[in-house]
Amino acid sequence: MSVGAMMISIVEAGSALCSAPGVRRPAYHRQPNWRRLRYAAMLLLYSLLVALAGCGGPTTDGSEGVATDIPIVESLDGFEPCSLPTRSATEPVVELPLRERYPCRIVAVPTETEFRSDPAGGYPDPLPGLAGVWRSIAKDSHGRYYTSSREPAILAWNADGTLRGVVGRQGEGPGEFTNRVRAIFVDADDNVHVGDPGDRWLIFSEDLEFLREWQGPTWDPRSVHLLGDNRLLLTGPYSGAPDSVFHLFAEGEGLVSSVGTPRPGRAQHLQRRSRPSHVDDSGLWIAPAGGTGEGYVLEHRTLDGRLERVLQREVPGLPLTGTPDEPSGPEFRILRVDDQGVLWVGVVVQDAKWRPDAVGWELGDFRFEAVSPESGEVLAAVVYDSIPSNDHPPLYPVQGTSREVIGMTTNPSGLATIRIYELHLVRNVE
Repeated sequence: MSVGAMMISIVEAGSALCSAPGVRRPAYHRQPNWRRLRYAAMLLLYSLLVALAGCGGPTTDGSEGVATDIPIVESLDGFEPCSLPTRSATEPVVELPLRERYPCRIVAVPTETEFRSDPAGGYPDPLPGLAGVWRSIAKDSHGRYYTSSREPAILAWNADGTLRGVVGRQGEGPGEFTNRVRAIFVDADDNVHVGDPGDRWLIFSEDLEFLREWQGPTWDPRSVHLLGDNRLLLTGPYSGAPDSVFHLFAEGEGLVSSVGTPRPGRAQHLQRRSRPSHVDDSGLWIAPAGGTGEGYVLEHRTLDGRLERVLQREVPGLPLTGTPDEPSGPEFRILRVDDQGVLWVGVVVQDAKWRPDAVGWELGDFRFEAVSPESGEVLAAVVYDSIPSNDHPPLYPVQGTSREVIGMTTNPSGLATIRIYELHLVRNVE
């Protein structure tokens, strides 16, 4: 059967299903049925193309010592924990070479928490982890979660995965969102801060009541952070201070300060794009902006802007000039530090399949690595040849937690299921 005929069959079957007795149209999905069916067909076509693209691509011989998947284990029984190196790097710039064998392995332990779409459409489908919305899931002090959705709303979940309620709707009034939300944070009082694409921050109580809103930058959700004093930190461009590394904003005050001087020799145009980052007690980790050709470079700075350390890797066979006919360099998608001090890095690195007109999965391999911030060593690595949009391994972090990540699957009808996992490093005994 041709791909086109397969898509037609899916649409016809979906139309029959949606018109069957007892099947209620989703209350939150106001689009015509054909749009949802078209989306489902596109998902299937996308997955098929991913598979076909992989058939002719290069295969790894394991010479880099990396795994090709994160094992999901029910418990850590039988595994030995992998400790971070006790030595510290003596130089501010640390090389991160590829290795034949890494001392640790990454494993994921599933929790009992799982969020499911409602097939009857009683609430919007949860959808974190797609289309650049890498931080649109957060956890409060009571173990409850908040996720983004396909609609301009957020979903509040109990710790056991049952739905507490739907917050917001499309609009520009109090408690309404102009489009799908960009970021979700929970503060020390369990108030929920939601970034709207219209550069608005809407604040809700833990009882899901709208409190207030203020104008503030949202940008790429990987480059904005809610600090302990409820100020926002932005590692991205800002017209008021284009030559600073990051900026601080406060409710009712706007821009409070812009700090940090770019590293010597760093092109000024790199400051014009948002940069993935992570804030912890030690300061701020910052990755390069995607497509700037800066390479695999991680900076650590204090919150007053002082540069403390640079971790840098030269990727074999990867030109980093950023010309139209060459790869533009690694694209960082995940950057965080857990409570053990492990630096988790997710980065797309162009491979042999790259070409100037490449799109989507053809851009390269996705490397997920555990790095020691002190010694600069890569402790473990996993490489995915491609990650289809309807099947995400347990990678993307839950805001407000140390080790929790989400894994997601989407069925052929486009309904998402999200599972919460914990990531751990164990000794590599293979």
